[in-house]
Amino acid sequence: MDKKITKIQEAIIYFFMLISILILGIGVLKIELQVVLLISLFFTVGYSMYRGYTFEYLLECMSKSIIKSYEALLIFILIGAIIGSWVLAGTIPSLIYYGLSILSPKIFLPAGLIICSLTSVVLGTSWGTISTVGIALVGIGEAIGVPMPITCGMIVSGAFFGDKISPMSDTTNLVAVTTETKLHEHISSMLYTTIPAYIISLLMYAVIGFKYTAININYSNVNLIKETLSSEFNISVITFLPIIIVMVLNVLKKPTIINMFIGIVVGTLISIFIQGVSLRDSLQVINLGYTNSTNIEIVDKIILRGGIQSMMYTFSLTFLALSLGGILSEIGYLKVVIEDLLKKIKRIGTLVTFTILSCIMSNLILSEAYLTIILNANLYKEEYKKRGLRTSMLSRTLEEGGTLTTGLIPWTTAGAFIGATLPVTVLDYLPFSFFNLVNIAVSVVFSYLGIFILRSKKNKI
Repeated sequence: MDKKITKIQEAIIYFFMLISILILGIGVLKIELQVVLLISLFFTVGYSMYRGYTFEYLLECMSKSIIKSYEALLIFILIGAIIGSWVLAGTIPSLIYYGLSILSPKIFLPAGLIICSLTSVVLGTSWGTISTVGIALVGIGEAIGVPMPITCGMIVSGAFFGDKISPMSDTTNLVAVTTETKLHEHISSMLYTTIPAYIISLLMYAVIGFKYTAININYSNVNLIKETLSSEFNISVITFLPIIIVMVLNVLKKPTIINMFIGIVVGTLISIFIQGVSLRDSLQVINLGYTNSTNIEIVDKIILRGGIQSMMYTFSLTFLALSLGGILSEIGYLKVVIEDLLKKIKRIGTLVTFTILSCIMSNLILSEAYLTIILNANLYKEEYKKRGLRTSMLSRTLEEGGTLTTGLIPWTTAGAFIGATLPVTVLDYLPFSFFNLVNIAVSVVFSYLGIFILRSKKNKI
């Protein structure tokens, strides 16, 4: 059917109702996000049908969005499978074991940043890093006298660094898919701003870290983790083989799904031949994740994870969000609201800044990074193309405005989780989340200076 022209008044009414539903459901009634999204989807379908769109057309809009995102949905499942496989293989336990071994008082903050970064790159999740290695680092930081907000800011910085660039991160894959950017191209584009921001953050933590040293340090948590991991797994550099193989394949730009499948196979083989696990148990962990409790709470938080079933929350959330985003993209409720503002934007730097601010506002209102990414990808996709910019320029900007700020807002799902997991409030650690803040600043400054602008016409920076 022909597209109907959405008037600004109709769009304003729609967004007023949508935001009301989200605020009431998430903020007041504290309903699960999937239920709120389902209600929002029903409302969007009903409102659009009232405006004359047929249900068949709206279903087609949703289907198109799901088809475009099929690869990401499949990757979500593989992420759970690979995490479970790599825990059982001893890959993740060995990474944590060796990572904790390099800590010393003078380099605690920069070393902690590196440990959290590596863990998050491997796990592909900031939440998993914060709730595992982050908890251990909190105890160490307190023992050597580092103020807790600084320690927590460092943990959040490292966790979101990995969540941003890991090929196994759900947000990284979601951004790539929604902007129609190849995953490798998306990750490569982020390195232009991420590496400078990371180096600056690392130096800032190093300078601050020199102030905090201690003679008597309580390493009980670290020793407990290491002892328990070494008793449960054969800790060895051999177990790093799945990571190495997947990284090499990623560098060679092989298809991500194939790379992850190979990583699962290699992890399964190591589980059998290095860890001495049966074939049945090695395959079972792919679905259910690692479930063998050590009865040591701080260790169980690290290793009891993974499996296909663990990703069903993310899968269902993304499925509903993509369905909603498909309608919003096709009908144009979003575009009509800001199209006049976009016409007034002339400079690339202003466009990038406006996009980042739009993502921050979306996080403030919608309280969820998935929604922010999908909605803003659909909103700015055509505008970036019109200005001769690569889709990876948009994908990079969405990560900086959407992914990096979601953990810095107390009422987002990420902010609420981190605030409940770490012993300080979001506003306490926010000023010390150097990477999250510096990366945004670097992106804005570079865009105004014309540095690393990814243009599509000349196909060069």
